[in-house]
Amino acid sequence: MTAAKQPPAAEAEAQRAGTDGAEKSGDDERLPKVQLTSVMLYQLMKAEFEFRKGEWQASYLTMLSLAQQTRDPRLARRAAEMAVSAKQVDDALAAIRLWRQLDPASDEATQYYVGMEVLSDNIADLEDIFQSRLQQAAPAARGLLMFQIQQLLGRAKDRPAASAMLARLIAPYGDTMEAHVVQAQAAFAGDDKATALREAQAALALKPDSEIAVLMLAQVMQDEAKAAGMLEDFVKAHPNAREVRTAYARLLVNLAQYEAARTQFETLLKDQPDNATALYALGVLSVQVNDASLAEKYFIRFVDVLDSDPTTSATLQRRC
Repeated sequence: MTAAKQPPAAEAEAQRAGTDGAEKSGDDERLPKVQLTSVMLYQLMKAEFEFRKGEWQASYLTMLSLAQQTRDPRLARRAAEMAVSAKQVDDALAAIRLWRQLDPASDEATQYYVGMEVLSDNIADLEDIFQSRLQQAAPAARGLLMFQIQQLLGRAKDRPAASAMLARLIAPYGDTMEAHVVQAQAAFAGDDKATALREAQAALALKPDSEIAVLMLAQVMQDEAKAAGMLEDFVKAHPNAREVRTAYARLLVNLAQYEAARTQFETLLKDQPDNATALYALGVLSVQVNDASLAEKYFIRFVDVLDSDPTTSATLQRRC
């Protein structure tokens, strides 16, 4: 039985799984015009069926081979997805490199490449990519990009190499608030408390109204009472700084100033009645001050918020 005699539904399935409609006339000029032969269709379908049965390696090799033969980046992408699903970093990287070679303009391929390469033993090739992106970014977007790069490099196996690369990448932008925050984060993660404090202070000095800068400084300060005082001054000057107010309230809890903390969480709740963090904290604080009826009210509302939005539960777990 040849692949040409497969029913239309099966053919559509193979096209979605492998070529995403390789026989189409080519809406995207970057993609090659691939003739979907009966032999190729059979290979694609067989690979997909085997992959669904858990036989990832043969399926991966088929997709990779077909990508090399046809020069179709969609097949290289599918091979990469199979290797990623099987948690095979080296095989995934091989497919992603081919994908980038076949479609150099693909941002998605580059994102895949960066995500996998940072988990490998050699991150050197990433420096040119990060450097280019920082240079091309608009000044307003460059700060966020620096934070993203810092987070990615934070996952690298070779921490010293990642730290050195990060320092080189942000050096041209060292006079920005974001660069100082990134350096403070990196130093804090490396247990270099003196550098973290110095960089966080420099960040806040450059932009005194920056929430992220004041939060970074509060995080690296050794004296929680002084940090709380600084955050208190900030929220007085910037009443709508919710993240700072939340951090201030948590510090007050750490300092056993429960009534003051409750006041801050109540302020948050006035602006955001469904703020799960504030509801939970107020429930706990009400227990601390022996107000059982109020605690019950807050906890019931907290559960209602979680039931209405499951994503809130996941977010709260990450923060706690």
